Amino acid sequence: MKKILIVSEYRENDPRYFQVTSIINFIRSQGYDLDIFDMHKFVIPRLPWEININFVYLRSLFLVKHIVRTKPDIVFVLKGHGILRKTIAKARSLASATRFILHAYDDIFGVINDYSRSSCIREYDIVALYDKYNWEELNERHINSIYTPLWFDKELFDSVTVKGKKYDVTFAGSWNKKREKLLNELVEIYPDIGLHIWGPDWNHCSYKNLMKFYHPEAVYAEKMVMIFKESKILINIFDEHTIKATNYRTYEALGSKSLLINEANSELNNLFKIGEHLDVFSNARELKEKIKYYLNNEELCREMSDTAYNYVSENYTLAHFMNKIFDSIK
Repeated sequence: MKKILIVSEYRENDPRYFQVTSIINFIRSQGYDLDIFDMHKFVIPRLPWEININFVYLRSLFLVKHIVRTKPDIVFVLKGHGILRKTIAKARSLASATRFILHAYDDIFGVINDYSRSSCIREYDIVALYDKYNWEELNERHINSIYTPLWFDKELFDSVTVKGKKYDVTFAGSWNKKREKLLNELVEIYPDIGLHIWGPDWNHCSYKNLMKFYHPEAVYAEKMVMIFKESKILINIFDEHTIKATNYRTYEALGSKSLLINEANSELNNLFKIGEHLDVFSNARELKEKIKYYLNNEELCREMSDTAYNYVSENYTLAHFMNKIFDSIK
């Protein structure tokens, strides 16, 4: 039986990071001997970063010691931006039989936030990326990597049942200036839109009118799935660092059997059929017109939603994602 060590600063069973719990549960279900190194325990909440930086050195030291002591077959790092440079190289030198995989999230080059930079990226056996831009960059630098789009937890989504559609239009995601600007433009030109906004950090929003549509309740895991399924239309707006990629929300929306209208980018066209699995927009006015069109064509909404659900169920589940990563190191 292979022993896998998961290294993550996102804790198991924390509803905010339910995707991590899904990954852990999947690995357990495959019969692996699973161990977890919780990097979060070396961070003290509400302390300034200038103080917490000292704990980064400490957790890197303890991580190396843990790998040497437990001798896992695979070290599977989730995100990994809090691991100091040369940490993985040190662990590799002391545990030569262990394979190291990085599941790299979003901003690996620190374009938006320097803390997100993955400083050990050359030291892994495989880097799994869902942004094709990052994958192309690593290939040019001769770093061993694979491109694998993201996924939705089909078991979780199928376990949640709802009685019907309660919301016309839903956006669920964290606040940023790009998102607040676009959504504010939308409600200005479409004031009677049945919009509902959920997500963290929207207290930073500078548009009071937009906050009329905001629900302060935090929604994650089953609660988030329920809201998605109760929505006729879901809007997805990418982060600024999403270049040639999708995000978790893309697959989760399609897996909820609700119609997704997604911010356009080149990778969506490679992964899905626009107009069959989902629709796209480039600005607030185009988004408004498409929302109105689909709300007036609910049968088409249902047909597209069912088609999309079947497509992601056959191609973009957690099992597809994990099997591709583990197959890459056989």
